[in-house]
Amino acid sequence: MRICSISDVHLTIKNKSEVDLFIKFLSHNIVNEADIILLLGDIFDVMIGSHGQYYADFYDVFEKMRELLSSGHGLYVFEGNHDFNLEKFYESIGFRKFDNFKILKGPEEIEFQNLRILAAHGDERDQGLAHSLFKKTLNSKIINFATNKLLSYKVINGVGEYLSAKSRNYIWSKEVEILTRQRFRKIAESYAKIYDYNFFLCGHSHIQDNYLFDENRIYLNNGFFPQSREFIVVDQDGYRFVKLD
Repeated sequence: MRICSISDVHLTIKNKSEVDLFIKFLSHNIVNEADIILLLGDIFDVMIGSHGQYYADFYDVFEKMRELLSSGHGLYVFEGNHDFNLEKFYESIGFRKFDNFKILKGPEEIEFQNLRILAAHGDERDQGLAHSLFKKTLNSKIINFATNKLLSYKVINGVGEYLSAKSRNYIWSKEVEILTRQRFRKIAESYAKIYDYNFFLCGHSHIQDNYLFDENRIYLNNGFFPQSREFIVVDQDGYRFVKLD
């Protein structure tokens, strides 16, 4: 059995090269030999609610995902903090009719060949109480109703693109990078107290990492995909990062 995972691609319609790179991932021979493909959140820079325009914006991406589902690959889509409240959207484009498709809001446990894998976006336990409340607010019925019924695609995209641009312009210092890596390693350790896993796969931090602790637990993160250009493979041979040329 083989699992491939990727996170934090942050696709936009303005950057075709990043869209092409993600399609290259979905078309990679290693991915096409995988039993389960994990999209660990923030695959899209802004995608909130059931607006049909998203399908038109990223038609080639969704059709490649449909092709993988039709071929029997498990496709698990984790909501991030940039792409969420998407259940009705994926239902509208016919993905939820596939038994091998999952849309997930939190951690998911996967077992195969005596290995236990925990997968998540990574923001569920990040940044303490304030972020936890923010995450719960995003997933509330009120926000779900607003993003699906009240707010237009244009409004959501406009606000999302503005906030995302501010985030992208943030300059990471070496100290912040070190502190972020340490923080996510502690998150991995905290999850180990709740879940009995061998591998913890997550994103959100934008910091690539492979961290061994407790002798047999490994935390893996592919980082900010447009920069790292790497995805993660876990199979009977262990794990590895695969770089897209």
